[in-house]
Amino acid sequence: MRKTLFYFLLLNSIFIFAQDFETLPEVKLEVPKKTRKLVVGKEKKSLIGLMKANYKGKNRNFFGYRSFLYDSIYQSTPFIEEVKILTRSDVKDAKFEVYLHRIKQDGGLGEVLHEKPFIGVAKKRKKRTTISLNETPILFPKEGVYVVVKWIYSEENKYKMLNSKLIAPDIFLLEKNEKGRSEINAFLILTN
Repeated sequence: MRKTLFYFLLLNSIFIFAQDFETLPEVKLEVPKKTRKLVVGKEKKSLIGLMKANYKGKNRNFFGYRSFLYDSIYQSTPFIEEVKILTRSDVKDAKFEVYLHRIKQDGGLGEVLHEKPFIGVAKKRKKRTTISLNETPILFPKEGVYVVVKWIYSEENKYKMLNSKLIAPDIFLLEKNEKGRSEINAFLILTN
């Protein structure tokens, strides 16, 4: 530990302050170079249906997910640059939150890999929604990653009323995974 003295001269008075500090080791931050790209996952044609936003009942905070297991081929492109989700929205500019979670050893949702949710905007009738992660470089975790989407409940996201009953919009296209469970149809774009 080193002591440093700071001197300040103020109207013919000298003030002396002592400050203790430690020299910290150098930290290198990895920053994406973006010279290579890799697509992880595929747009599957085996769609089984649509996930409907529900404004009432116990499914009000519904979410969908898709898991991506780690593969050693991702070492050359370790950063997640984009998340692409197949959508079909009946609402103009329907908004939803996107979270990236580390996969726990037991296969459950682990820690969130970023501070704030990413906001996805599904354009009306558009089939693919892209969420850019350029502002927050995220390394693909060795345990794998879950892409989790959560509907945002707001006035803009409501669809319409029919006979005084709310008709909620369909938003995320679903597919069957290898275990027979429904997942959102999504894929990742990785970069180096």
